[in-house]
Amino acid sequence: MLGLGAAVTRGTNKTLTAERLGPPQKMHPVLSAVIVFLGMLFFAFPVVILIGASISRAVEGIFGMIFTVALFGLPIWIFIHGMHYNSQYPELLEKWNGLFMCERCGDIFSREEAIKAEKAPVKK
Repeated sequence: MLGLGAAVTRGTNKTLTAERLGPPQKMHPVLSAVIVFLGMLFFAFPVVILIGASISRAVEGIFGMIFTVALFGLPIWIFIHGMHYNSQYPELLEKWNGLFMCERCGDIFSREEAIKAEKAPVKK
């Protein structure tokens, strides 16, 4: 009844601006593909079996084919997408390194955009 206790927490907090302006992150395509494969195997497989078995054998066969294609196809697609993204990562990081933020209005721009805007005629 006295409510005695203690807790220790660890973590980081990011502001919305910090999240918006953060550098691009590298993907881990193998880990992502394995997680999706295992998730589908342990969560989607029982659902497909229960739904298919409760309706009819034909539906169970169709669900089984769709599930098999998704079980292997989705992790492969995620792996290929992650490898493609990681191949573009150096360019994305270089582009991010060239960005600036206006502290007055919060606009994000590159040096080239700033030079182009400086040379543009002012509308009255």
